[in-house]
Amino acid sequence: MILVYMWGEFKINIQNVLSIFLDNPSQGHLYEDFKHLRAETSESRIMEFLRSLVRQDILSESKLVGRPRKHTAGRKQYYINQDLDTFRNIFGFYIEKDTEMFLSSPFTNSIIQNHGFDDVFEVIQPELERSKFRDVASKSLLNHQATIEYYNKFAKNLTDELRKSHQENAKTDDQTGRYLEQIISRVAHEWSPRLYKPLTLLNEFDQLHAIKLYRKTVFKNLESLYLYFAKKSRIPKCLCDFMICDSYLSPPTSYPTFSPEMLLFSRPFERIFDDIFLIDGEGMEPVLQRAYLIYENFAEFLVELFKYGLRS
Repeated sequence: MILVYMWGEFKINIQNVLSIFLDNPSQGHLYEDFKHLRAETSESRIMEFLRSLVRQDILSESKLVGRPRKHTAGRKQYYINQDLDTFRNIFGFYIEKDTEMFLSSPFTNSIIQNHGFDDVFEVIQPELERSKFRDVASKSLLNHQATIEYYNKFAKNLTDELRKSHQENAKTDDQTGRYLEQIISRVAHEWSPRLYKPLTLLNEFDQLHAIKLYRKTVFKNLESLYLYFAKKSRIPKCLCDFMICDSYLSPPTSYPTFSPEMLLFSRPFERIFDDIFLIDGEGMEPVLQRAYLIYENFAEFLVELFKYGLRS
């Protein structure tokens, strides 16, 4: 479906106008940048169409500043507004046609950068139920540099919060087991609504693209955190190795979505086969490593469970 702006007997393809702004969201544009639309209609009607977008708060206009280009004296520049309402309105123009072009555009990257991935998600969420749209959105949105930065920042904040909790507990509690219960169990169950929303958002997208993004951003930070816990003797080395392997293989259900004790003991040994994601031609080595860690160390995991009374 091509959306058009109707004015008397002429029409303008709105995608042809907006594409100029989507490719350069911070750049102003003059009428001369839209001369190619003369094949569709007249100059006066193009100008009226641009003014209509200003009235709809999709565009802003301003007079030229500095030395004007030839034949531009007194003319106005048009800029695309970079707020969520503008994104929502323009998104409606592209739901049925050129969706990938819009979601992959520098404009969408700028919206994510300025407002956050979660706000963009709220706009597109109703359409994610359609598999075709979900595939396009996953490919486009999860590969934006702004999205990668958003998840890197989230992962850093997450691990910083857990390190801070470790430091606070270390001052008053020298019992590894009690700390293990607080950090590995309580955090996963009680803090998730506040800290882990970005992880739940990934579950709404195509798993291939979501897991690639997770491993590129969140996993690297969690791996560093687990090694930190083990180095400080706050979790056993075998548990550290299991959590690293589990987070890599099974992002949707690994820590912090579920605690290690729930994964290991709610359905003993089923974790060996659960939620395995191998992509880009990966071999079975990660799967075999997790299976080995569970079989080889299950007795020690049980000792920790009974010794310190972890909640399951």
